[in-house]
Amino acid sequence: MISPQLLEIEKSINNLSLVEKLWLLENIARKIREGDSEINQKESIQEITLEDKLNQMKEFLATPWEGKEEFLEIMTEVDMELSYI
Repeated sequence: MISPQLLEIEKSINNLSLVEKLWLLENIARKIREGDSEINQKESIQEITLEDKLNQMKEFLATPWEGKEEFLEIMTEVDMELSYI
């Protein structure tokens, strides 16, 4: 179940511009990578395979949530913009 705090954050994100959403997404990804590095250095958890991560992403995207379509549209736009670079 999704917490009320997370739903409130989602509403706030929906009010951000595309540039702000991209900035936030990049920062979250960086923090996750940094966290993964710390965890790997400490060897405190089992290694997660790429397949495990892909399965988690598929499960997440298959789950209905408010703002999902907008998020997927934004990610498609970002992908298209990056392909022109």
